[in-house]
Amino acid sequence: MQRAGDCVPMNERTGEKMTQAKRDDGERVTADMMRERWGLTVKSEFVPYSRSRHAAENAGKRGANHMSLNWRVTLGKEVNRVAGAPIYQTILTTDYSAGIGHCPSYPKRWGGGFTLDEAEAIKWECENGKRAWVSASIGILPRGETLQPDAADVLYSLVMDAGVLDSPTYENWASEYGYDVDSRKGEATYRACMEIALKLRAGVGERVLAEMQEAFQDF
Repeated sequence: MQRAGDCVPMNERTGEKMTQAKRDDGERVTADMMRERWGLTVKSEFVPYSRSRHAAENAGKRGANHMSLNWRVTLGKEVNRVAGAPIYQTILTTDYSAGIGHCPSYPKRWGGGFTLDEAEAIKWECENGKRAWVSASIGILPRGETLQPDAADVLYSLVMDAGVLDSPTYENWASEYGYDVDSRKGEATYRACMEIALKLRAGVGERVLAEMQEAFQDF
């Protein structure tokens, strides 16, 4: 199964991808920039944590720390316009996840840690995909629209995965990312990243892929 971001470093506490979608000139890569410069768009469908790949991987673990927000994301490229409206062609569809640091209820105060109410709200958000509002008398109620991943962060993960193209063999890639060359799980991750990379390169072309890698290189 393809999984965006498997090659991206992750914060061990929050599971948050360590991304800052900014170019080296300080301009932030945004969804608008993606559309205007590369003709790209990201659509997403929320996946409850209990139905995500992480739920199986973390079976038996309790608490909010191991949870995550999950989506099925589709990267599309504009190929035409009809009556001024863009027509997009799908490049790839894959899983994408973000750590609990992206949950609206995750506390931003200094020192980290969270209360029992905050932990329950985080778990609820990971399962339901909406901002949680905690009421002492009613419990947890949803607020606002379904949570969506940042389009630039999704593209960053895909572009970083495409770095696997520089490793023609699993052994080369394993030594770069610290995997055991005899690890079947590591080789499966390598193959998943390679599948994403080949689809991304085929969809945008060598020149645009190189341009995107340059735009995202100084994170």
